[in-house]
Amino acid sequence: MNGLNEQHFSLVIFLLFSIPACAADIKHRRIPNLTVFPAILMLTVLKLICRIPLSCFLPGLFAGALVFYAIRIFTGGRLGMGDVKFAALMGLFNGFPHWFTAVLTASIAALLFILPGVITGRLHADTKIPFAPFLTLGRLLAFTAAGRYLF
Repeated sequence: MNGLNEQHFSLVIFLLFSIPACAADIKHRRIPNLTVFPAILMLTVLKLICRIPLSCFLPGLFAGALVFYAIRIFTGGRLGMGDVKFAALMGLFNGFPHWFTAVLTASIAALLFILPGVITGRLHADTKIPFAPFLTLGRLLAFTAAGRYLF
């Protein structure tokens, strides 16, 4: 299996699980484990089948989880554990350096979405915002910006 096929299969796996994760996050403000853990397992198996060394994709997985877990602790638990697991999935897919691009893009997109609500007074500091849709958008944009194409 060449690199392009691995990228396409990875994208399909990511979308197959991230779309339901986004829907659940929007509707229930939580990301079910069934939308994250099977995707992590499938992407890991795919990368191993493609003979991609562990050192190429595990740092992204751990960076995603550890950085978001640190943010969760720093914010007193305002960031959900589902977002921590979803960030690990993003890190596995995007890889370590591109994971930061994905999170930065997601954060900017979230800010652009939230800012008008804060300015108009419709959103407050305690308003819970689903972050999985922004993470998915950031991941897709970072994937494209890294010189990989969506289709």
